[in-house]
Amino acid sequence: MDIGKETLQDISEIPSAVHNIINRRDELRSIANKLFEQDYRKIFLIGCGTSFYIGIVVANLLKRLFRDRYVYALPSSELLLYDGIGLNEKSLIIGFSRSGNTAETVSALEFAKKRKARTILLSITRKSKGSEIVDDYIYLDVGIERSIVMTKSFVSLSLAGLLFSASLFESRRQENTDLINSQALSVFQEYVSSIVKNNERFIGLGKELSSQSYERFVFLGSGPSYGIALEAALKFKETSYVSTEALYALEFRHGPIATVNEKQVEFIINPSGRSFDAVYRLYKDIVDLGGKTIRLSDRLEPDIKLSDTGVEELNALEAIVPLQYIAVGYALSRGLNPDKPRNLFRVVEKF
Repeated sequence: MDIGKETLQDISEIPSAVHNIINRRDELRSIANKLFEQDYRKIFLIGCGTSFYIGIVVANLLKRLFRDRYVYALPSSELLLYDGIGLNEKSLIIGFSRSGNTAETVSALEFAKKRKARTILLSITRKSKGSEIVDDYIYLDVGIERSIVMTKSFVSLSLAGLLFSASLFESRRQENTDLINSQALSVFQEYVSSIVKNNERFIGLGKELSSQSYERFVFLGSGPSYGIALEAALKFKETSYVSTEALYALEFRHGPIATVNEKQVEFIINPSGRSFDAVYRLYKDIVDLGGKTIRLSDRLEPDIKLSDTGVEELNALEAIVPLQYIAVGYALSRGLNPDKPRNLFRVVEKF
């Protein structure tokens, strides 16, 4: 059996998954229209591992749109064990789970329901334990994900979460403000399609990093790019068991910058957005220190070119696709099978 075949096939299906989710936008709007008949004051986005990082990406947009609301992304276990104490009928819980059966997420949603919070779960699984619990279950029909690691589902659930969030804001204003317009979505879809078509370049980059004996990777991003940095770091850990770290970009100056050396690569996720200039200055400083950098951006001659959709969260989300391929290439070069990482299970059903 070809190692990595399942993961690569999952990534190759991202463009069609994106197309399917864009076509579901009216359905997402209809669910959103029901919600802001209630005045939800707290919005929590929950999930585990990759699904938690989806929450971080989506929360960034919600925070920008709902400045008079408390919006927070956190692991499902933290809501269950600590942060759920004040949940009530004015709370909205949005969960993400590929399977819909993740133990902490299902338990956290049950906990929230008992406290009269409104609950929503987005998943790529048609029926699950979660679907029987929540007030609204959003099933995304993007096909199965063959590999244990999440790739296609990360992009699918993130995009659906962003579109749903924009719909919440539109329904509150009772108008179609088209925050994420058709042009932005078209640019995004064209970009991910182009990365899939040119996947050998990025797989090759991963193999090159392995052949050059790089053994430590730091991923830096701000705002929505921080969630992408976390997910990219996790993909390397899951598939190659190497040391990785993800940081809010400017936090790198406050101690971690001491680690810049010839064995480490700094991946800098730097799309157009509020943090662009500050993160670009950091990148230049790392280069001046002799660090090995790979910058993903739509501006100023990046190593990996992104497109500018006009929506910062979409710009950031674009970056994960080439990073997924790089992680796979690195694993393959080390003789590891990214389809079946050690010690991992498709669904964590107990905690």
